[in-house]
Parts: sequence; structure tokens; C-alpha cells
Amino acid sequence: WCSFCEKPKKFFCRIWDIMSSFKAAALLAARQSSRSGVAVSRRCLSVRPHGFNAGSTITARSARPQFSRSLYTTSVLAQQHDASTAEDAAAESGAGSVERLQFQAETRQLLSLEKLRHNRLTDTAGDGSASSAVATADQGEELCIRITVNEKDNTFTVQDNGIGMLRQELIDNLGTIARSGSQAFLKDLQEKGESGAGAAQSIIGQFGVGFYSTFMVGDLVTVYTRSYKPGSTGYRWISDGSGTFEVSTDETATVGSKIVVSLKSDETKFSTEKAVQDIVTKYSNFVSYPIYINGEQINKVQPLWMTEGKKITEEEHKEFYQFVAQRSDEPRYSLHFSADAPIMVRSLLYVPESVNAMFGIQHEGLALYNRRVLIQDKARDVIPEWLRFVKGVVDCEDIPLNLSRELLQDNAIIKKVRSTLTSRIVRSLQREAKKDPEKYDQFFEQCGMFIREGIISADPGETKDEIARLMRFESSDKAEEQTTNLDEYVERMQEGQKDIYYLCTTSRKMAESSPYYLQLRNKGYEVLFSFDNADDTILSALENFKGKKLASAESFSDASESGAKKSEDDSSSSSEELRLTKDQSDKLCKFMKDTLTNKVEDVKATGTMAEFPAVVTSANISAFRSMKRNFLANQKFGNIPLSELLRPTLQVNPSHPIILKLNVTYQVDRPLAELALKQLFDNALIAAGVHDDPRTMLTQLNDLVAKAIGADLSSPASSSMPPADSTTDIDDTTTAEMIEEVTPDDVTPDSGKPQ
Repeated sequence: WCSFCEKPKKFFCRIWDIMSSFKAAALLAARQSSRSGVAVSRRCLSVRPHGFNAGSTITARSARPQFSRSLYTTSVLAQQHDASTAEDAAAESGAGSVERLQFQAETRQLLSLEKLRHNRLTDTAGDGSASSAVATADQGEELCIRITVNEKDNTFTVQDNGIGMLRQELIDNLGTIARSGSQAFLKDLQEKGESGAGAAQSIIGQFGVGFYSTFMVGDLVTVYTRSYKPGSTGYRWISDGSGTFEVSTDETATVGSKIVVSLKSDETKFSTEKAVQDIVTKYSNFVSYPIYINGEQINKVQPLWMTEGKKITEEEHKEFYQFVAQRSDEPRYSLHFSADAPIMVRSLLYVPESVNAMFGIQHEGLALYNRRVLIQDKARDVIPEWLRFVKGVVDCEDIPLNLSRELLQDNAIIKKVRSTLTSRIVRSLQREAKKDPEKYDQFFEQCGMFIREGIISADPGETKDEIARLMRFESSDKAEEQTTNLDEYVERMQEGQKDIYYLCTTSRKMAESSPYYLQLRNKGYEVLFSFDNADDTILSALENFKGKKLASAESFSDASESGAKKSEDDSSSSSEELRLTKDQSDKLCKFMKDTLTNKVEDVKATGTMAEFPAVVTSANISAFRSMKRNFLANQKFGNIPLSELLRPTLQVNPSHPIILKLNVTYQVDRPLAELALKQLFDNALIAAGVHDDPRTMLTQLNDLVAKAIGADLSSPASSSMPPADSTTDIDDTTTAEMIEEVTPDDVTPDSGKPQ
């Protein structure tokens, strides 16, 4: 590539490279003999390769191209010496001179990028104002940014009254990529040991590239500037972005900087007040200096997150929430906090009064600011998705940015912001729950879905226990519609109780009639009631809380707990109660296990079920029920029903009348006993919510009914019916004789026949 015109080298380019090396040697020799040799060398070096406008005005500095390393060292040295001589001459010549210079090669490449944003001009102006706040704090002048749009002339102008620039600063800052005037200003302050009342820390610029965004929308850019230093000269900088720029003196320039952009024909929208106002309101609404557009101040909303929380009124919270969230309701909770470690972050967050979780909420994230300047209006990475119902802003000064300020470079910083925000939000909600439990119950009713999602999706760095503290349940120890939490449950646990028991069902009535609850109640244990289908999965995923295992009521076994007090209404062990002996129970359990074969893991006799003949229990029954309901409903693995994959333990009540009768029946009528046992097992599966399909029991139920009434299902139905054409004459007298009125005195219960 040709180092001068930046195009593929052709024959004449190579010839020019060779000639340049000889001319450079001649230049050094002539410069040693006389001053006239310099003029000769300039004329010789006016030969240019293809693609360069030979008629352009080339001054001493423009004769200093950026040669590639392939050129001879003598050529480079000659050009540098020539440039320095011309620069000294220009400095001595004073006003009236016009100097054309080239952008550095990196800057020319930058001008072709499509990622720059023109709204960054207000940031650049903010840099100047911030610097001026330190440099001229004692002058009492209002620092501001003024934007003027002119649809007639198709121009866009932004002006500040900051520190301005000297001639060399103008060349360095606008002709060199990634040279930040603000950064240099801060460095100078640090070297001098000045604090500038802390104002320097609010300087926005870090990269010094925002200015070049003007060439994305403009054909011609003109900059007028004058330094704040006494006796400074005003300058004008002008360029069309093609690779060169001109610098000249201009006595009309005032202190500060003014950028005038002559817009391209297809970018006329930036000459309209509405379009520019929308951009400024979105990105620079909280810049600490007033921004005027055609004389009217735009940024009137104060950055409340920078204000001490106690000084913010409820009305200010309401207005700011409606501005940030673009909603018309009021915030339920306002969460305002700041942190200095591990990162510097300030945040003002809100929980809306109403959240429609039924249809889901799109994860929009928070508005992310860096020193009051908007970086992303929807930063999704700074907050976990389960907290997507939270609205607000976060301001972090430690976030490094790329050129467009819309992509975050350092994932480690973002993770720290995310972790800090998550822990602060969770702790704030815990405080609100203690402060006003009734108000929090209303919040949980709407947003409980998100809390449950947080337990499932919590990152390894997040503590699930902290999120689990936000859960709410009804309890067997509390009245209906009164809620409790896991912390309170643990405080009320019985001595010797190892697990936290919960029961997922559709209503409290169903829960209190469940055989699983009744056997826990008889042991004196409290049971948490959950009426949300998702809690089967959520609590199984949580596993433990404060070192206590969370166990579904269906997993309870009589031998799994010991030491708890026995309920006063537990009459299962009454000495007057009929029950099977241990030997009878063992034989009956063996018969049951042999009959059910692969459907059960084991069969045990237990005395904790006062009202039910049998239940199924399993440590995995809660998770299995959730899996069946959500993913595998009515599915089979080959010919194996899902309920057989569970293989629960069947617990039977040896004192229940059905079990007592079954113990006799299986010895005298084994087929009937097997039929009754299968029905008992299906009933237990239905009670646990893990039956594959209750409709499959219809044939089995019909067989039981037939056995009960003595019907013979094996004979044809027609054999017991009279022929269709046969008739029997029955008169009214016969009918009257056949129908007798049966009075209560005629009923003999022990006769064995219905009366």
C-alpha cells in the first residue's frame, strides 16, 4: 500500500518512493549549505503519486506525510526536520495565516466508522464545562451548553463556555484519535496536587473520539475556540472529513468552543428542534450543566440518585419514577442506595404498584449512566432477569466504555454491578416485608412468580437462602389467608424435628383433608401450605434453608422423625382400637408387595393415619409430580407408566376397617382381595397427584361394583332379560298387590334382606 495516498501501490508509486529517498539525501546536503536549498527541496518533493491532488496548497507541515517503515530513515528525518522548521515559522508569523494539515492515519480510518453517535457532542461540551468549573471557579460565570438548529441553513451548532483551546491543543485534540483533553486535564491536576473542589471527577470524556461523529452527519465541520487563559488568540478549525483540516486565527471566537456542522442532504432531521431535543433528553438529560436548545433549557429533571435519600420527597419519587419507567401509576417501593466498594455505584430503583405477571414482562433492564450521562437506556446485563419487574437507574463510574458508549467492555465490572444490585434489592425487600407485612403480601401476590424464578435461576454467587426469605406461605399453625415465611417456620420447629415440611395443593380445604397433612398433624408438626403449582419445583430446587432440609409432606415416613410431641387428638394408638398384630401386618404387607410387584418399592404398616387406609410416600414424589404436570403428562417410557418409574412406598393403616377386612378377604377370596388392593393403591396415587390417568380405573371399578352386588359380568346381558316380543299382562290389582307400603316398623336390619 502507498503510505501517502493509502491506495494499492502502482508503478508510479514505487518510482516516487525511490525518488523520495534520493531527494531526501539531496535535501540534507542542500540544508547544510544554504537556506535556498530548502526551497529547492520543497519544489522537488512536490511530485506526488496517483490519487493526490497536485494542485492543493501544500505548506511546510503538509509536506510531512506519514511514511511506512519501508522508506529510508533519511527520508523520515528530512521530513521531520522540515516540519519543525515550518512550525516554528508559523508560530512566529502571528495572525492571519491559514494552515492546512492532515489527520493522523488512525484518525482518517476513524472517520469511516459507522459506530459514532452525534449526541456525544453534548458530552464533549460537558468536558469543557467541567474543566472550566475547576479552572474558572472564582469568576462566578454560569457554565452551560447551547445548541442551535437552523432548518433554513441546514446547520447544527453546539457551543460551551468552558476552557477552550490553544492552537496546539486544537491541532492535537481534533487531529489525533483517542487523545482526550479531559483526561490530560485530570492528569495535569493530579500532577499539581489540585483537587478543584472535586469538580474534576465529574468530567465525562475518556477517549476523545466523540467529536468525529460530526462527520457522519455533516459535509463540513467548523470549530471556533478561544482559551480561557488571558491574552489568548481565537482560532477557527475547519474540515470536510476527507483527510485534511485547516487552522486559522479568528478574533470573533469567544472563550470556550463552538462546533458548527453543515449537515448532509440526507441528515436534515438534525436541523429540526424536535429531533435534537429527543436525543438530548434521552442521553444528556442529567448532565450537571444547563443545556439550551434555541434558547430554551431542556434538562430540567434533576438526577435524584445523586441526592441523599432522606431529602427526596414522595412526590419527587413519583415524578422521577414516571419519567424513568414511562408509566402513569405510582411506585410501591422506592429503593435508593449507593456503594463505594467493591465498585462505585449509585442507584434509584422502583417496584411498580401493579405488575401483570400473568402475561410476563419483557426484560428491559435498567437505565445505565456513567457520571450522569446515559450509556444504555435498557441495560439488561446489570440486573438478573428475575428482577425484571424493577425499574430505575444505576450510575457507575467504574464502567469502561468503547467508542460508541453502547457496548460494555469489562464483563468483570458488570458482574460486580449485577451482584451488588441484586443483594441490595433483596435486602431492601426483606426490610419492607418486616416494616409492613400486609403491604408485602400484596406485592408477593403479584410478583411471587419472579421470586420463585430467582430461586431457580440464581447465579452461583447469589445466595438462594436470601431470595427464599422473600417467599410467603400459609401455615397449618395460622389462620386462613395469614402468611408466614421460612425464617418464622424454623423458629417454631419442634425439638428434634429435622425437616421443614410443605404441602402443595390447590386450596387450604384440600390441604387440610390430605392424608399427608393429617399424619404430620398427628405427630405435632407444622406444615406450610402452597397453592402455586410451581412450588413443587421451586422448593425441591431450594433443597435446604438454614441447614434444614425442605421435605414435601408426601415424603414423610413414621420412622423419619423422632422426638416431636404427639398431637392430643391422635387416637391411633388407643388401647381400645382394633388393629392387626405385627405378625398379621407382616403377612398382609407381603401379600400386597407380591400383588403390586414392580409398582411399589416397599409396603409398610404405620399407625399415623387415623382416617385413611393407605398412602404412598417417596422422597422424590414432589419433584416427580411437578415433572409429570409440566413436561411428561400422559407420557410413557415404552410400556412402563410414569407412576411405575416413581416406585413409591405404600404405607397402610393396620387399624383401618378396610385393612382389617382385607386381611380376612385375601385368605378366603384372593381375586377379590387383589382387586380391592389395586383400587386402594390407585386411590393413594390419586391423593398424591401422581396417577397417570384415573380413567384407566373404570374397568377396575366396574368389577368391584359387580362383586359387591353379585352381578355376573361374564354372562351375556341378554340372557337375563325377557324376549323383546314377550308380554305379561299385569292389571292394576296385581300391581297393587306387588307394591306394599313399607313402614319403618317393618324394617329388620338383621334379617339379611332389604324390607
